[in-house]
Amino acid sequence: MLVNLGWVALGGALGAASRFLLQRLAHLWLDAGYPWGTFGINVVGCFAIGCLIGASVNQPWFESYGRALLVIGFLGAFTTFSTFSIETINLFEQSRIFSAILYAGGTTVMCLFAAWLGLRMAEAIY
Repeated sequence: MLVNLGWVALGGALGAASRFLLQRLAHLWLDAGYPWGTFGINVVGCFAIGCLIGASVNQPWFESYGRALLVIGFLGAFTTFSTFSIETINLFEQSRIFSAILYAGGTTVMCLFAAWLGLRMAEAIY
């Protein structure tokens, strides 16, 4: 477990740094009035998690350290939307259609509500 924690920490540091750099580049190169950086990062992260899991699941390197380093660590810090996406797809593929729809819709609505509530509470306090 401690070794996996190290892989997650390494991947997380690289993923967070990559996100920071890509968002800054997007802000410099693209319209700053739209969150292009976040949009692009989420799309790339979802594509990457699909490719990784599709190509690497049940591979010894992936199961021993790759999942911790790349999926949980790097992509987890790069974007949590990738994990949300693959979990929703897994529910659909398990024929748990109602659960998938509830998870996708509930996550989206509750996360937006939580962010709104957090902003309103912070404004009220400060």
